[in-house]
Amino acid sequence: LLADPGADASLCGMAATGASGTNAVRYGTMRPNVLNLRVVLPDGRLLHTAGPGRQPRSGYDLTSLFVGSEGTLGFLTQATLRLHPLPEATAVTIASFP
Repeated sequence: LLADPGADASLCGMAATGASGTNAVRYGTMRPNVLNLRVVLPDGRLLHTAGPGRQPRSGYDLTSLFVGSEGTLGFLTQATLRLHPLPEATAVTIASFP
C-alpha cells in the first residue's frame, strides 16, 4: 500500500485526498500511482478519467486533476492503481549511541 492508512481508510478516499505516508519515499504519493478513476460528476454523469480499462494517450490528464481534489470536482467510486512488487528481502539494523 502507498501510505500508512488508518483502520477506516479506503483507496478512493486516499486518492481523493492525495494521501501519502512514510512509504511515499519508496513508492511515491497517490498521484503518480493512480492510473484511472471512475468519477460521479456533480450533475450525475459517470466519467472514466482515462477511459474504461485503458490509460490516456493524449489530451488533458484528468486523473491527476481529480487526485487530491477532496471531492470538490466529483465523487470517486473506483480507482485503478499501479502495483509495486514486494521486495525480495528486507533487513533491519539497530544502532545504539551513548
